[in-house]
Amino acid sequence: MISNRRRAQRLAGLVIACLSLSTAPGCPRAGKPTAHIPGPARPGEGRAPLRIRLENGLTVLLYESHAAPVVAFQAWVGVGSADEAAEEAGIAHVFEHMLFKGTDRRGVGQIAQEIEAAGGEINAWTSFDQTVYHLVLASRYFDTGLDILADAVQHSSFDPGELERELKVVLEEIKQGARILKLFVTGGHGNVHAGTNEFSREELAAVVETAHARGVLVRAHCAWKREMLECIELGVDVIDHGDEIDAEVIDAMAEAGTFFDPSILYLEKLLAFEPLQHAPGFAPARDATQRELENLQRWLPEAQAAGVRIVLGDDYGAVFLPHGTYAEEIEFYVKRMGLAPLDVLRWATRNGAALMGREHELGAVEAGKLADLLVVDGDPSVDVSVLGDEARLLGILKGGAFVKDALGA
Repeated sequence: MISNRRRAQRLAGLVIACLSLSTAPGCPRAGKPTAHIPGPARPGEGRAPLRIRLENGLTVLLYESHAAPVVAFQAWVGVGSADEAAEEAGIAHVFEHMLFKGTDRRGVGQIAQEIEAAGGEINAWTSFDQTVYHLVLASRYFDTGLDILADAVQHSSFDPGELERELKVVLEEIKQGARILKLFVTGGHGNVHAGTNEFSREELAAVVETAHARGVLVRAHCAWKREMLECIELGVDVIDHGDEIDAEVIDAMAEAGTFFDPSILYLEKLLAFEPLQHAPGFAPARDATQRELENLQRWLPEAQAAGVRIVLGDDYGAVFLPHGTYAEEIEFYVKRMGLAPLDVLRWATRNGAALMGREHELGAVEAGKLADLLVVDGDPSVDVSVLGDEARLLGILKGGAFVKDALGA
């Protein structure tokens, strides 16, 4: 089992990345640094991330930027789903959730309260060989953020009541009105191919059958070909990522009517994220990410031509892909991936409405449908970049009522 002891043994490989600092002091306080930290960079001054190896074995990457008065921390732990035994499938993801559920010093809910009080956010993700915890908050709360993250990683209490609630969360969310259940079927998408999956065929079939019986859709984080074909065969509604997509997968998705969310912008941003380029052991993941990006670029036009129902949406919330930058995704697919503007706009409108089961009222400008409209100064079928220019969004209507009306300006 992935015990607290095994996680502690892996903390020697943990990396903390401190980004967008207004000041640099404090980051290496976990032990005496073996490298000197220079003073704050001048605005606009470029500098590679500083790598520090502490006496306790911790590796720290410090990347200083003055673009915004915020600080971001990431703690990378060298344990993931590949460390699970067959009977433990999914436990790494449970660990990820439980680390935010309280520590010896912080009761249940206190971590979230402290982060929110500092105007920040905290999140995490699990891959095959890594679990990453990250938070972002105003730089004046540097010490608070570092203390919270270190406390959560090292002293999580694993409250029995919280653990029981976490294990029941799927059924609870369905009862509370969740309409889509997401499964972590494989790793990948920005990581190496470890050749294992998280669900047996029987388990996956049972989840899909149970969810569909309750009117709930199922989507799968699924990167590899064999698992994609299995998900499609068993009725999974949405394939997320699909890094090993090829002609056979495309034909299967088109025939089954499976939705496909490639979420490729994340890969592009990951490859361009400077602090990771110097992280220990990142090279294999970088090479794998580059291959995934190239393969998706190769096959995405084929999927579009075959009639696969592609939708938009990406891994927003990562430090290099913040919420609120959604228009960039549309422009990325047109200018970087070479798709036609109208095709990508249909992903965002018609296909998105179909995925939600609301194509009868959304997704097109037609009589009888909801008047959810965007009026822009320009022609997005020619230049999609107008959608990212707030000054050119002249009218926003929801249900026929103006949310923004600058048409007379």
